[in-house]
Amino acid sequence: MSFAACAPSGPPPELDIVVRELTAIVERLGELTTIARALSGETDWQARAARIFHERADRWAGDVSSLQCASETARLEARRARDSAALAAWACP
Repeated sequence: MSFAACAPSGPPPELDIVVRELTAIVERLGELTTIARALSGETDWQARAARIFHERADRWAGDVSSLQCASETARLEARRARDSAALAAWACP
């Protein structure tokens, strides 16, 4: 029995690129979440404008955090697709 026909071709290289770029996005969104939360925390003034800024900074921090979660989910799905493609490449016809 010859296994030469079962040589893996590997997952499409585009999936590696997608995973790498999503990793960078997740990391950057994590940094932005920290910055957004710091902005909110640094506004402890009592002026009306400061309170409004504080509320908006909190909302923005939540939005950025949500984007980070969505990006992380996309990254995990891309990894799963890459790994599935890699496993499929080992399957013999």
